[in-house]
Amino acid sequence: MSTGAHNMVKEDIESDIQIGAVEVKDHFNDVRQSVGANGAAYAPAENGAEIGGVDPSAALFRTVTTSLSGTRRLLDTNVVTSPGGANRTTFDARQVTVAVANTPVQLPSIAIPNGFALTVRNSDANPAARVVFVANSAANALVAGMRYRLVETETVSLRVTNADAVFVNSAFAGTLVDIIVET
Repeated sequence: MSTGAHNMVKEDIESDIQIGAVEVKDHFNDVRQSVGANGAAYAPAENGAEIGGVDPSAALFRTVTTSLSGTRRLLDTNVVTSPGGANRTTFDARQVTVAVANTPVQLPSIAIPNGFALTVRNSDANPAARVVFVANSAANALVAGMRYRLVETETVSLRVTNADAVFVNSAFAGTLVDIIVET
């Protein structure tokens, strides 16, 4: 280790010392060293290759290896899964029409596999100013604070167990709503 690198490491170790502290842990191993009146009680070797009797590169390697094996144990014991389940062989895509203005429509019954989501979209076939409202009941589809607003071609994905849990509405008759879900 060069003298400059040695001084940088020494400064890092010394910067960890706080007034009133009784001991400090160095950056390279789990050995705690007492703090004397004049700072940490570490003794670098003359050639700068060791700090506190420890080769920094070997200590760093041990630390990284220990961290990685700890992470591996954590992953082995706590199964990590990504959202969604396994790939599906098919999907269901439909277009629903809000035939009468301000009359909510319940989406058709489509069972949605666990881990998958229903996607609801304000159809691109609608005129630009048309808004679709999405809610969890017919009554909520009529109340501004209880529904979700989709502007032109905007989508929302909902993790529901069946598409029929969703209601759509619009202030315009003939508004189209696209839905798609893997089945």
